Amino acid sequence: MQALYNRYGHWGSELISVKYPGEAGAERMAQIMSGLRESTPESLVGESVTSVTDYDEGAPMPVVNARACEAAQRLPASNVLEFRLDGGSRVLVRPSGTEPKVKAYVFARGDDADAAADLLAHLVSDVRGLLE
Repeated sequence: MQALYNRYGHWGSELISVKYPGEAGAERMAQIMSGLRESTPESLVGESVTSVTDYDEGAPMPVVNARACEAAQRLPASNVLEFRLDGGSRVLVRPSGTEPKVKAYVFARGDDADAAADLLAHLVSDVRGLLE
């Protein structure tokens, strides 16, 4: 297990759900998603956002075994944004399809378990600020 930690780092993850009830909820959720598309954060918790994947028009499917498929495949379109950070952490944001809420999946990478947990707590706070 230690060899895997040395190679890939320690990880922490958390799901954030922010509710937007009432008649204005759907509009607010749409505003958040369009706002994140139009004004992508340059950094979160002091780490630069190195790439953004907008799944709204589909995206390349991750390749596990390049020899298994010859043609590149694409994921279907989905209202999801993925932010990758300089240190390897990432955040995915999407509106719920069944409830009036926006969800964020936060994955924090640290050199040890304490660093990953600390980064996760700060990253969750930053992302929650983007959604509220």
